[in-house]
Amino acid sequence: MAMGIALPVFWQVRPGFIVLVILLAPALGFGAVQLPTPARDVLMWVVGFGGALPWGLVHPTLAVSWLVLFPCGFALGGHFRAIRSGVPKPGSVPVVPASDRMVCDPGEDEVVVIEPSVAAVFAAIDALDGIDRTVISLFRGPARLDLAGRPDGPMLVYHCVDQTAARPEWSHLTTPGAPDVEVTIQLAVLGHFPLWRTTTLEPARRAAAEFLDSGRRAPGLSWRTDPDVADLRPPGLSED
Repeated sequence: MAMGIALPVFWQVRPGFIVLVILLAPALGFGAVQLPTPARDVLMWVVGFGGALPWGLVHPTLAVSWLVLFPCGFALGGHFRAIRSGVPKPGSVPVVPASDRMVCDPGEDEVVVIEPSVAAVFAAIDALDGIDRTVISLFRGPARLDLAGRPDGPMLVYHCVDQTAARPEWSHLTTPGAPDVEVTIQLAVLGHFPLWRTTTLEPARRAAAEFLDSGRRAPGLSWRTDPDVADLRPPGLSED
């Protein structure tokens, strides 16, 4: 707005024209945004941009000022409209985590269990078949635990203490000393993983039980945590 006022003053345009543009452009912009959508869009183009044409005939600097001051009024009017309608500012409302839950096989056939028991989670883990039932996600507040694979084969287990963070820190279970071989695990697509980055049924169950109890990683297991883990998570585990 300061620029829209300073330009015609600097070029010594007649004061009456300057005052008229300064008062009229923001006022029309402010009023236009209060109207329903069709009228608002029409006025934004017709008045906001078309209004600069006659002022350009008087003095080019007045057209520039109009094109600066009308959007300023429009922006202020939009802010006022949002406050009047009760729309909160971004970040003004704290994020309330969803209830603790278990999501089996996210996608078209996902099953959601609210506040699952340990027995229900163990049953879901045992039901993984690497074909139709391939992924389980557990949520406890902002924390998350993902399990994938088959109970009779290699499994993936990923944990995040706060998945709502700007840069979530992920950990995954490993098998120290595993042979230097690659295994396949079915997710949304067939994934190939070094054996040491996978685990087996018993550690996966322990991780799930501790997560349900506290939301934390189970102590005594081999967890790997570093910035690369977030980037290495397979696509089948990426979405809520």
